Amino acid sequence: MYASVTEKLEDPEYLSSAIQTFSSLDMETRQKEKKRTAERIKVGADDMTDEGARCYIDRYPDLDMFNTHFEPADDPIGRAKLHWADFGKEEGRNPNCAPKITDQ
Repeated sequence: MYASVTEKLEDPEYLSSAIQTFSSLDMETRQKEKKRTAERIKVGADDMTDEGARCYIDRYPDLDMFNTHFEPADDPIGRAKLHWADFGKEEGRNPNCAPKITDQ
């Protein structure tokens, strides 16, 4: 065995094994989170339409900035629906599109 933590961390085989273990656990965690998010988006779809989610993003520039610059979203519409359910309601944000004033 190892005499110290430092000795253990200097062992290339140990480090390689630790990195592989971490990578596989990280990937598994990411996959579970994506699945959980997808399930939550399905539930959130009842509260907001895709058109409503687009309006919600357009109305609040901080959502668009977050989606495009800080943490790009695979599904910005789904993320908007989740934001509304998790935070927007409580913050008093408006999820509705403005009514159209013409038919054009």
